[in-house]
Amino acid sequence: MDRKEELLALLKAQEDFVSGQDIADRFQMTRSAVWKHIAALREMGYEIQSVPAKGYRLQAGPNTMYAHEITPYLRTQWLGRNYHYETEVTSTNTLLKELAEKGAPHGMVMAAGNQTAGKGRLGRKWSSAPYSGIWYSLLLRPEFPPQMAGVITLTAAVSVVQALEAFQVSAEIKWPNDILLNGKKLCGILSEMRGDIDAIQWIVVGIGVNLTATEETMPEEIRNVATSLVMSGYGAVPQNQLAAEILNRMEENYNLLCREGFETLREQWMVHGAFLQEQVTVSTIRGQKEGVFRGIDGDGCLLMETVTGTIERIAAGDVTKARHGAQK
Repeated sequence: MDRKEELLALLKAQEDFVSGQDIADRFQMTRSAVWKHIAALREMGYEIQSVPAKGYRLQAGPNTMYAHEITPYLRTQWLGRNYHYETEVTSTNTLLKELAEKGAPHGMVMAAGNQTAGKGRLGRKWSSAPYSGIWYSLLLRPEFPPQMAGVITLTAAVSVVQALEAFQVSAEIKWPNDILLNGKKLCGILSEMRGDIDAIQWIVVGIGVNLTATEETMPEEIRNVATSLVMSGYGAVPQNQLAAEILNRMEENYNLLCREGFETLREQWMVHGAFLQEQVTVSTIRGQKEGVFRGIDGDGCLLMETVTGTIERIAAGDVTKARHGAQK
């Protein structure tokens, strides 16, 4: 922890003003050095009130993903303990994949305040208002066989909804990689990997959660289908605590996956799954299919009951609720 972080921790611990002289004595620095550290914190986005003869008082923190704002809430052993934050990147997934190729360790997290070229599934763009949410990617180097790689996204989805539940936000998982709130997309998850038939070299899991975007700041092209916690009526969820809680749940669930396989997590997924037992349309590379969504199997594939009563297994596609209603 550097001097700025120590000073920030002191200001956070005090409800009233802290005098400049007390700060200088505590950290054995000059009053001029205290002022420079205060100015640096303000530059980072911290609102610090200063009153002559009283000193300094922290009024508000920035809407950022600084490591020192996240790590106090981590319960993890390895996930997020190697944590990096950038003000702006093209894509946290892109940057972390480059680091993975250079030997970055299992559990590294790359976070950003803004992504200029965020990524979604199938080459789509992930659009997000700057500094309005949680944008980070996690690096995993699993020892399990490549056949299990497909359930990593589903494991991350379970982790996100569990973390949201801790803040009294009830969300659903839309197969294969979206989190829905009130029927609109709150969060997207993108997993990318490198490996061969025998082993996985790395998996990068990108998670983006819309927190404070409004209709005015939400990109126009997604306003009808996307939402944020603020737009859905949740205004007081602390970004740093939610970001840490997602990592906490992800480590727990990943460890469970490595120990016991996907079955327990599959059951958790089914508790939160959207459109279960409803008529759905699944768009695949071979066209559209309709049927009743009966859940997912042990490999994370969608199980659809067709009009003939047979169960069809679908490994990849986009699922939407069919327009003509439900079939139980």
